[in-house]
Amino acid sequence: MKEILFLHKSSVGSIELESEDGFITRLSFASDKEFNTFYESDKQKPFVLDLPSSLEILNSVQKENVFLDMPKIFKEAFLWLALYFLGENPEPLPPLKAQGTEFQKEVFKELLMIPYGKTKTYGELAKNIAKKRQGRMSAQAVGQAAGKNPIAIFIPCHRLIGAKGKLTGFSSGLDIKRKLLAIENSLPEEQKEQNL
Repeated sequence: MKEILFLHKSSVGSIELESEDGFITRLSFASDKEFNTFYESDKQKPFVLDLPSSLEILNSVQKENVFLDMPKIFKEAFLWLALYFLGENPEPLPPLKAQGTEFQKEVFKELLMIPYGKTKTYGELAKNIAKKRQGRMSAQAVGQAAGKNPIAIFIPCHRLIGAKGKLTGFSSGLDIKRKLLAIENSLPEEQKEQNL
């Protein structure tokens, strides 16, 4: 059964998580309007939490029983995201199950190999895949596949950048991509001035 969790008060706005059978299947950025529309509909009511603004608040949230009625996967995802937005490098990832074509899943797997705090160009990722396939691969094909990533942040498509540090191609908007890279201290030098 699909379950929904809305997280509020992140540095990139509200986040919507979807789980099924113990796996996170989707993470997207939701507006308050989307949340209100969903919450007022006849659909199953989502779980709702605020992300903590400090480790102290996170520790007190963990002591409270706010996760009592939630699927275990949401507790894992919440704690991972809470640490992430506090500037930590949380490990390990909660269980993920991304839907997509075989090629998209191959790209998602490569994205998971880009470490926290690092970036890779679309061209570099294309070369890695081409080498494994013993053929050719275009940066555009990689970009299109990355754009279909259903589990943002956890599958870090925000760590893909254009040539010469240019921020390009993030389906949720370059402002969110810039903020995520800033959290990880991996914003390219060329972009740091725009982040001030």
